Amino acid sequence: MPMTLPRRLLLAALTAAPSLRVAFAQPAARGEAVTILVPYSEGGVSDQLARMLAERLAPRLGVEVRVENRPGEGGLLAAQAAARAPADGRTLLLHGSGIVVMAANAPSPRFNPNISLAPVAHVAELPGILVAHPALPARDLAELLGLIRHASRPLRCGVLGAGGADDSLCRALGVAAEGPVAPVVYRGSAPLLLDLEAGAVEISLGPLPAYLPLLRAGRLRALAVTTTERLPGWPDVPTLRESGFAFDGLAFNALFAPAGTPPAVIARLHAEVTAILEEPGPQAWLREMGATRQPLDNAALAALFRDVWEETMRARERWDGRR
Repeated sequence: MPMTLPRRLLLAALTAAPSLRVAFAQPAARGEAVTILVPYSEGGVSDQLARMLAERLAPRLGVEVRVENRPGEGGLLAAQAAARAPADGRTLLLHGSGIVVMAANAPSPRFNPNISLAPVAHVAELPGILVAHPALPARDLAELLGLIRHASRPLRCGVLGAGGADDSLCRALGVAAEGPVAPVVYRGSAPLLLDLEAGAVEISLGPLPAYLPLLRAGRLRALAVTTTERLPGWPDVPTLRESGFAFDGLAFNALFAPAGTPPAVIARLHAEVTAILEEPGPQAWLREMGATRQPLDNAALAALFRDVWEETMRARERWDGRR
């Protein structure tokens, strides 16, 4: 029987708020820069998204926009730092639905990003993919499960934090195969990819853009994607669900601000980010990264992340009930 996991894994005119124009008109030298916190190390997909946005936001806001990497605890360190920052729009967090999964799976889930953070703008959805080192003699999910079942030692699975969606899926593979899988935790996709390419870990699951260079170079093998249908650019790679594993979903990435940030500030930032993502350059960049973007307003974005929290909590209860 297939194991089921959580499935998923107003433009404001600038003249509408005169005080807002002042809020983003102070020079960066006075400490008034905007900082985008990234929950992972430099070089990963989230880092690249944040730097693309920062470069284009700065001239629109008239202040310096910095990117600060705060890896740790699967992204929760950065999320909690953003939640504690002054609610003035000068500290933002680029995070994905994976952080909600991580928070819900914490031993004592006291921090709820959906309460402590306010959505600013949807950025992109990233399809997930299960990959293997090419030396591993598995060309599809069925062969991978067979290897896990008969392995003399645990198969190592690279993940971006204990308790996240990738960690949960790695453990679920072991349960399905009735064999050992050992999640290996990394603070960002860049060091994970180095070890994956070297064979220090044999498998990993994460956003497709992170693995694209190694996949295209033949230094990784694609086993399955997490989307409901096969990806147009990867028609020979089956979905996890058609491979007999009941899991699908996209990683939603968005900008967030501390809860309590004034609505006028949120509206200004939402307008600027949305305008940037509608430009031809960023759209082409997202397509090259294998990302897509739905037209979600902040209410729909908040509802989506609440659904992820609730689905994860239900899955956690089912999982705990099996122990």
